[in-house]
Amino acid sequence: DALREAGLVEDEARALAEALDAPKSGAVAPVACARLALALGSLNNAEALQALESRDGIDLRARVRLRGKSVAVSEAFRIGRARLRPSVEHAPSWASWPTFGGSPSRDRLAGPLDAVSPPNSRYAFEDFATREADSGGWRTVRNPWNSLLPDYRPVLPAVADGVVVVNEGNVAWAADLVGSGDRRLWSLSSQPAETIMFDERVLSTATVRGGLAWMSMVGSSEEEKRKLNWLIVVYPIPLRKLVCVDVQTGRIVWQIGGQRDTRDPDGRTSYHGAPVVDGERLYCAATYWQFPTDPVQHYVVCLEAATGKELWRTFICQGFQEINLFNNNTRESIPLSLTLADDRIYTCTNLGIVACVDALEGSLRWARRYPRFKVAPIQEPSEIPRQPMTWFNNPILVVPDAKTGGARVLVTPMDGPFLFSFSADDGSLQWKFSGYADEDDARRRPRPRQKLWHLLGARNGVVYLSGQVVTALHASSMKYAATEEPLPGLAAGRGVLAVDGVYIPATGGLLRLQWAAFEKGARAPDSAREIVPWPARGWQPGNLILVDRSVLCASNRELHVAYDAARVRGFIEGEIRKNPKNPFLRYRLALCLQQAGEAAAAEAALREALELAGKMGGEEGDRIAETCRRALYHMHTAAAEALLRKPGAAARAAEDLERARGFAQTDSEWLDLLFGIARARRMADEHEKAILVLQEVIEQHGGAILNGEEPARDRAARDIQAVVERHGRATYAAVERRAEALLAAARASGDPSAFDTIIRDFPNSASAETAAFDSGHALFAAGDWAGACDRLAKFADRYPASPSTPQAVAELAVSFEKRLMWGMSAVQLRRLRRSWPDRAVTMDGREAKAGAWAEARLAGEGYRSAGGAAGPPVLELPLVRRWAWNGPANQDATVLVPVGIRSWKTDLLPVSSGPSVFAVETGSGRQLWKAAGPPAAYWAAWSAGLLVIAGDAELTAYREDGAIAWRTPVRAARFRRARESDGFIFLAAHGLRVGMSHLAALDASNGALLWSADVRGVVSEFWLMEDRFVWLGSDRLVQVADRTTGVVTARWELSAQRVVQAGPDRLVAWSGTGERSGLAMYEVGTGRKLWSQPMPGIATDLELVVGAKTAAVCLAEGETTRLKIVELEGGKLLHDVDIGAQQPRALFLDGEAATVVMKSREGSTFSTGAWSAETGKPLWATPLPDARTIYPCAAAKDHLVIACPERRQEGPRAATEWVPVFVILDRKSGAASGRIEGRPMSALAYSMDVIPGRVLLGQGESLEVYGK
Repeated sequence: DALREAGLVEDEARALAEALDAPKSGAVAPVACARLALALGSLNNAEALQALESRDGIDLRARVRLRGKSVAVSEAFRIGRARLRPSVEHAPSWASWPTFGGSPSRDRLAGPLDAVSPPNSRYAFEDFATREADSGGWRTVRNPWNSLLPDYRPVLPAVADGVVVVNEGNVAWAADLVGSGDRRLWSLSSQPAETIMFDERVLSTATVRGGLAWMSMVGSSEEEKRKLNWLIVVYPIPLRKLVCVDVQTGRIVWQIGGQRDTRDPDGRTSYHGAPVVDGERLYCAATYWQFPTDPVQHYVVCLEAATGKELWRTFICQGFQEINLFNNNTRESIPLSLTLADDRIYTCTNLGIVACVDALEGSLRWARRYPRFKVAPIQEPSEIPRQPMTWFNNPILVVPDAKTGGARVLVTPMDGPFLFSFSADDGSLQWKFSGYADEDDARRRPRPRQKLWHLLGARNGVVYLSGQVVTALHASSMKYAATEEPLPGLAAGRGVLAVDGVYIPATGGLLRLQWAAFEKGARAPDSAREIVPWPARGWQPGNLILVDRSVLCASNRELHVAYDAARVRGFIEGEIRKNPKNPFLRYRLALCLQQAGEAAAAEAALREALELAGKMGGEEGDRIAETCRRALYHMHTAAAEALLRKPGAAARAAEDLERARGFAQTDSEWLDLLFGIARARRMADEHEKAILVLQEVIEQHGGAILNGEEPARDRAARDIQAVVERHGRATYAAVERRAEALLAAARASGDPSAFDTIIRDFPNSASAETAAFDSGHALFAAGDWAGACDRLAKFADRYPASPSTPQAVAELAVSFEKRLMWGMSAVQLRRLRRSWPDRAVTMDGREAKAGAWAEARLAGEGYRSAGGAAGPPVLELPLVRRWAWNGPANQDATVLVPVGIRSWKTDLLPVSSGPSVFAVETGSGRQLWKAAGPPAAYWAAWSAGLLVIAGDAELTAYREDGAIAWRTPVRAARFRRARESDGFIFLAAHGLRVGMSHLAALDASNGALLWSADVRGVVSEFWLMEDRFVWLGSDRLVQVADRTTGVVTARWELSAQRVVQAGPDRLVAWSGTGERSGLAMYEVGTGRKLWSQPMPGIATDLELVVGAKTAAVCLAEGETTRLKIVELEGGKLLHDVDIGAQQPRALFLDGEAATVVMKSREGSTFSTGAWSAETGKPLWATPLPDARTIYPCAAAKDHLVIACPERRQEGPRAATEWVPVFVILDRKSGAASGRIEGRPMSALAYSMDVIPGRVLLGQGESLEVYGK
């Protein structure tokens, strides 16, 4: 332990080896063995590590504690192997550059370079810097986000397994290293470039390993907001998601983070830089903020590389970048890419903190501050003082210190001018070095002259830097190791350290400095400094990668790939003669042969490499085998694509694709291959064979999702149907015979599940239609009502023209009845009556006409209630206090009167109090049960035999005993409206984003989300009209959608102050003010105005109500108020009644009268009056002498409940209190029929509801019920 803490790893390994050679027992000590494996990996001693692993007596499954974490000994060996660094003489390692810096430690040397060949491929991409300079507006160079340095290059590719992966930030793509032209293997887009906020501190790159690529891409951006059209309040700061894709196909394996419209912290997390992949783990720097005014939190996150599952995250720090006058962040907070060295993760936040985290368990080892630029104060609203751009986005290097035996951490933060050296052990600052040209430049504003920009790497304790010049420093002392070397022309990208020297791209050519140019003492020979001209006109120098003696240059606009297959082939063939059993050399030879057009020789080399990799075994052998398999697969598919472009070669292309079967492995590869074979067979007029291949897709890979959109089964079924319709049913005969045999077997078995195979795997067969009905009918006969509903509904929707559909719909209606889902049953009965009235159905052992049978069924009591025949509640007088219920103390009770028809035997009231829901028996006030409730419950409904309660962002359904049937979260900030209809729940809620709403529909029987949509504007109201879902938003649009799918079928503009439903497909709207105001009716489906009635005047707050045949509105005209009653059928003004100088407080309308609760304009007297709906004459007037104000009132069938609370004071010194008072008026005579008084309260906060026979009064934690 002491040796390890002192950094003497070699001595530690020697001590552990001695302990293992003299064990106290026969078994090798697991702890010492695991510790020695880690030490040997750090010492790069591969032979000793392999010998230790093969030693007898080692229990690889034994668990030991290392640095406070329990791990298996095998895991210690894996980590030790991961620490091994390949020798510079190991030629195969030069064929890839899989991540930023070449390795997780960011310090790998590139391979040698003989010469720069002409480019074989050029790929154009988005030029962010030029686009930002030319785009105008707030992104112009007159007010840039950063000082644009001439060396800025935003893209750094990754290369592995012969594939180049490029991440542009918002677009990612891949191409063959040995390709030609600009053909790309795949392309993946996230957010449009014009919506992304430019920042030259971002370096877009990727990490590739084992056929997968991980990269940070823009997932979304904060929504830009302005004042006065020029002052930016909220900046469009990007949120970056972490994406894992298949390198060969671009298929997204997983993606996390980068979501603006979510409250989930994991979803809003932003990931940065090149991820570090170490075995099964992936490490990435991450940031998080909830709102633009929040400080940005920085984390190191550890994930499972294959799945994206988070293992741990460690908080590093939080802070602000530059902010504006509104305290909003004005730029992205960008950390440097992580570096992994010796089981430690090093991170720099660019917020003044460098930290070290344990890679095994995520514990923080140390964190240190460093001096950084101070943010200047804001002088002008439109001018945000920016920190100057100094160092580019460089890697963090861990350099061994030969003097102390420890290591130094070299960091170039982008928020300051210094290169820092910290101790790797405790983070203590050892020295700092300024990259400015001189000390005066460090104080120059706003753009000091930076002399050095890039930290290229380290070799033998020397650190190499570049910018306007190239120089080297001793890592131990900060002293110059060599004189500064000028560049040929202007700097033009990031250079690289290679085994034969330093390579720097510049406008005048590629500068190559041999190591002799940096040797201390004697002047280096002229041959040590060489300028290699760029090989072609138009070559744009940029970030440099040297791979397999070839050059990749990524400029601002283009990626140049210069791969000289002939030169590389000669080198590789020489290496193969030295090492004939190396499979990776064979693979690299195949790439060269493929570029030379020698396809047969390339395939032979790949097969040899695949065989050698199988013999090699182990993790490395498996990786090479997988690489060769993918290469063979894509070689055959690419050859087939070329043949398909030639006339008459489709049959040969199909055979070429058939040969690729042996190399397909993933679902994506199989789907591409099988659909490709089917396409080639169809082009060759081999339709029977094409159908057999498509049937293979359905049976073997039907559940796989194709292109992230639909199951492969659906597309294959469509393709089969297209062949059958065009070329006849005979092409499907072979598959049909198989389906018929399975159907006969299923019928013989009598098991409803036996039909599933036919329905799933033979969707194009006639037997599938029969099996779909038979399976639903069997479940119906067995009394499995839920299963029958599911199967019969699917059959009726899929086969509407089938002869069995009327029978299926009849059985479906009965199945819904048995589940007490009257509304959904009524839908099916009306459908049966409308679509097949004369068709025969057999129910209850008797045959009958479908229309007559449905009509008789709809006459039942359950259907009359479901149709709304119950009407307003009926109150029986006199009203007396029946019972009271008290909930938990200090928690207000909210009575949730359920809508819909109760199917339970017990009549109860749900009451929400705090986090719980209570069921209180309506007749006695006895508490029946208590259950956990949704937060902020506000609405309840009887539906599908359940009690459904809605709260903020969640719905919960309860069974009769209080057990929770289901719980469904809804992605919204707060509910606004809810409706129940036919066993479905429909919601309109405030969205997570300002100015947006969230709509959703759920199946009340199971809580399943049928559809959801985010719509612009705040939804003020919505209506359910037969099969339509209609809503009106703040954007003044009425939108009509299919209620079962949510698909919008119509939208039209309506500017109105109040809109009310009038019938199954009509809306009545009040719009306008003064002389231009009026009433109009619209047809919902088209927006057509059916009639309009001008009504000059000012509408009051409660201005418009609609009855069965009429509508009423109160208008203020001068000193008087008029009540106007309009006929709904044609818009005729029936009555215009002067009700005097009154201010209406409530308006009620039924078939006989319009009733108004009023306050006089002259004083504070209140009254109620009624006018005949038929003649317009006054019927009665009742004063309310004790009323001092009017609160929301309620209507029963024959009575009105007028809420007129009173203020009372018991004595001259007593406090004034409010008393809830309710006066019951007879709607026919206006006579006062009763009075209810609640208990006094300091603040008027109560709830009042009317239910059949009862008035409910809720005050605080209590509920009182009044009835006869």
